[in-house]
Amino acid sequence: MSKLKKIHFGPGPYWGKVKESKNWYCLDADPNRATDKNGVMNFNTSFEKLPFDGNSCEAIYASHTLEHINPGVLPKVLKECYRVLNTNGCIRIVVPDPLKSIKHYLEGNKDFDLFKRRANSPHHRKLLGGTPTLFELMRLDFISLSAQPILGKYTLAHQNAWDPETMFECLKRAGFKKENIHQVDFKISKTSLFNFEGTYPSEANEKNRSQYFEAIK
Repeated sequence: MSKLKKIHFGPGPYWGKVKESKNWYCLDADPNRATDKNGVMNFNTSFEKLPFDGNSCEAIYASHTLEHINPGVLPKVLKECYRVLNTNGCIRIVVPDPLKSIKHYLEGNKDFDLFKRRANSPHHRKLLGGTPTLFELMRLDFISLSAQPILGKYTLAHQNAWDPETMFECLKRAGFKKENIHQVDFKISKTSLFNFEGTYPSEANEKNRSQYFEAIK
């Protein structure tokens, strides 16, 4: 493949309305969202490598996608991200913040916005066969069934989780140096490459349930 500048993991249904240019290459399990057939990728089936040359891109954006990757596969995915990034290339990762859910669970807070939304979700009620308990509302940060038919009826959606220490360690194992790994915040970045964050509907916009990281090669 020709050299690429920017890669987006699992762009979601609204990304196409605001993406900057054809320099963004989208990977997705859904062929309707992937840039082309090479970008149709389910990381949990037979993942071996990203379809890009080494040192071929300056940015990778992964918002609320890595938690969908099996813990046994993720180390290989992150090492591949490191391989394809240019020197000074940056990966931005947005994932759920399970510590927030744990805190509200331990406090018995049924009014936590995320818990209320999950409790009122027909999808979750159907899967669980009734009204979710507080523990089940918290557990959805760690493990849940997919609502996407394309992935299979009983495919797991959430199956991975991190606190900041664990995310830093995962990125270090992939090759990134500790001093080049940063916990950041919503729309706060070490680079201007991700200025689109917050400009379209996305789980990245939900600060009350997300945590934000960047690593520079």
